Amino acid sequence: MATRNKKRNRKQQNKQRPEQPKSQNVHPLWMRIVEVALAFPRIIRILLAGIFSLAVTLVVGLVFYFIDVRFLLSIDGTVTTRLMIPVVVATILGLIMYIAGWVYYVGGRGVDNTVRIGILWYLLVGIISIILSIIWGIWIMLVF
Repeated sequence: MATRNKKRNRKQQNKQRPEQPKSQNVHPLWMRIVEVALAFPRIIRILLAGIFSLAVTLVVGLVFYFIDVRFLLSIDGTVTTRLMIPVVVATILGLIMYIAGWVYYVGGRGVDNTVRIGILWYLLVGIISIILSIIWGIWIMLVF
């Protein structure tokens, strides 16, 4: 009986003590970046997923262009299967980017997205593809 009373007294004393401030967890920079990106409204995240997928599609087409101009430009103006290869590959990779964005970044309705390293990779690929697209656009304006 005495041990029960002692336990109760300790519990009451613990409840009466003021809460000590917990040590603040210092998150790495990538976690803070992902938290900010996940804080965007859902419609903005959907638009970003679409923009990222379009940018990836454009960059993949540019890779084919830099590998060999003949993939995109036909000498006689006819469309051959050789011209379709970059289109199909770029479309598939753009679709994969959009699906990855929907799964990792947008998420389902009412689902709380958690901070994951996959979201950071998705954002990096999207931002890099946008930067490359802008650089290519500026280069085209200056050259032609």
